[in-house]
Amino acid sequence: MLFFRNGAAKNGPDRPPERWDFSLICLFLGLAAYACSKTEADPDLWGHIKFGQDLWRTGQVLRSDFYSYLTAGQTWINHEWLSEAIFAFVFSLGPAVLIAFKAALAFSVLWLGYRFLRRRGLSVMRAGLLVSLSLLPFAAHLHVIRPLIFSWLLFLLTLFIIHAAENGERRWLWWAPLLFALWANLHGGFLAGIGMLFLWSLLRPKMAWLLLACVAATLANPYGIGLWRFLLRTALWPRWEIGEWQPLMLQTFPGAGYLALLALAVAGFIYSRRERSRAGTLLWIGTALLPLLAVRHSLFFVLGLWVFAGEHIGDVWERYLPQGGPAGLVAKLRAWLCGLHFAGAAVLLVLASQNFRCIAIVPPPHYPAGAVSLLKEAGVNADMAVHFDWGEYVLYHLGPGIRVSMDGRRETLYSESVYREQLNFIAGVNRWDAALDRGKPELALVSREFPVFNLMNAKPGWVRAYEDAYSGLFVRRESPWLQPLLALARQRSQKPSYPCAGW
Repeated sequence: MLFFRNGAAKNGPDRPPERWDFSLICLFLGLAAYACSKTEADPDLWGHIKFGQDLWRTGQVLRSDFYSYLTAGQTWINHEWLSEAIFAFVFSLGPAVLIAFKAALAFSVLWLGYRFLRRRGLSVMRAGLLVSLSLLPFAAHLHVIRPLIFSWLLFLLTLFIIHAAENGERRWLWWAPLLFALWANLHGGFLAGIGMLFLWSLLRPKMAWLLLACVAATLANPYGIGLWRFLLRTALWPRWEIGEWQPLMLQTFPGAGYLALLALAVAGFIYSRRERSRAGTLLWIGTALLPLLAVRHSLFFVLGLWVFAGEHIGDVWERYLPQGGPAGLVAKLRAWLCGLHFAGAAVLLVLASQNFRCIAIVPPPHYPAGAVSLLKEAGVNADMAVHFDWGEYVLYHLGPGIRVSMDGRRETLYSESVYREQLNFIAGVNRWDAALDRGKPELALVSREFPVFNLMNAKPGWVRAYEDAYSGLFVRRESPWLQPLLALARQRSQKPSYPCAGW
């Protein structure tokens, strides 16, 4: 593609790298491997694996829910069904394989960004530093396994296609509809890609056909136009209780990193000697606004910076800090630095290899491993009101024998009134115990970090059967499961264990 061919530096990637460049490449590869391999279990991972396993077991995408007693029999829109099927298949080969798969996807994004910057004229050091430094504030996003990772890759490819067309190579435009047809079945982030095409068509009206073709291609999903209705409705759904859906706070470390990168890109656009594309500038502005809508969109901003601002940043860098060749003392220092680069790369690769042992559970969040293992050992089959972040953890280990009140599927399955009622229950506000009346669950598993724990202790008709440092398990007094759980809890240690990802 043109964006991988034009504007290469004098010592471009098609020329064998010198020892200095090779040592830098090794160091950056080590950094990327470590950043991409670190993996933690987020609250939705359990559901992604479980729902994917169900897809393979039943062979059905459209199906009724049987994990929540509040929505039993209701058909839900699983807009990430293909991602979950892939995750479940890879996980069946072992947790380490799933980590490797996630790391490979994340690494491919970094590598493609690096290669693009090299082809646009940045040296090995500058391309590697720009990729590394731009990811530093947002590296935590690489640590979780979620369908969003497919959106990062496909969003970057969409930007590449636009960039290539802006530079006269339009044969890749025909691949865009196929890309969006796949994307619509992997993750709802395809809306961000459609947004980029829309902005582009504002300046290039002749490209409106591509926008329409890509929108039409997204209808190739199990829900048809229903997927669009669902996503447009949920895009307006308030998510004040979920941190990653809040605007990026500029006073935080990621916020400071965002501002620094923003300033770097603005300086690049202002002082670059290269021709500036109006379309590229507009699209970069579009990606720059995304983190201000939600923290989880931060990497879209980084990808836009690489594609549309990277070459301008590199030009300003070269203009004011030219990179000269080694001579004398500098050459000797470089020889020592090469050795340090190779040593650092080796250390990083060793550290990265340790990350493939398991998917780590790192509190917070504190998962109720003790209570869940108690319920599993007792063979309980009942409905249970549960803390929101624990819903998919519980249904992975205990469902559908134990049906939950709420889990991370949120607006894909639950009505807004039910969702708000469950949040009131967790926070212990308003008619917090209305959630215990809806569906009449026999059990309630709550976090000790929230007011509902103390309220449940004082709630008539409920008995605390188990508690540990993080959770409390309450049972209705008339439930047949009360005495077996009390007896089993007395036999067990109160200190919960945290197995590797619970698998």
